[in-house]
Amino acid sequence: MAIHKTSGSLSSEEYERLGELGVLPSSGVELIDGTIVSLSPRGDRHAFVVSELNEIFCTHPKRDYRVCCESLSLQALPNSTPDPDFALARLGRSYAKRRPQPNEIALIIEVADTSYAYDTGVKKRIYAMAGIPEYWVFDIRIDRNVVLRYTESFDDDYRRCESKYATDRIAPREYPGVVVDLSALFHPGDD
Repeated sequence: MAIHKTSGSLSSEEYERLGELGVLPSSGVELIDGTIVSLSPRGDRHAFVVSELNEIFCTHPKRDYRVCCESLSLQALPNSTPDPDFALARLGRSYAKRRPQPNEIALIIEVADTSYAYDTGVKKRIYAMAGIPEYWVFDIRIDRNVVLRYTESFDDDYRRCESKYATDRIAPREYPGVVVDLSALFHPGDD
């Protein structure tokens, strides 16, 4: 993962304006702590896991959420606009004119290959500070899903951390009827 330092510290608003002006690429970068960060290229396995998650969450009946898949720059903090791989936004409005805000997000998911330390370090801190109640990191190097959740109140850190493996199943706290079978993500067949 390459980190490009900017002169000074950019705000989320300045970062968004650079994107609107076409100065930044349309994907592959995010603003973290005032610094523009270039993201690692996403490989086939990463794309597969994100696609499968999209399929699982989009086909579930009685959806009470909107799926945001690889297209959400989240203005999490005044100087951080991460670009998560996957998010579930609560229904309540259409999001046609304004992207989901942190208080409208129920779950964020990152799929990590080379970015595991970054996703469970800096990005975990930013999502926690933004008040995201649940954060999953799929570590596709070792077929593990790290589940981070607030327990009672928001205090800028996740108090509950569990590791789930290929034989486990997991559901978001707010949508317990949507069960993700990790074997389908980590061991999908005999390719």
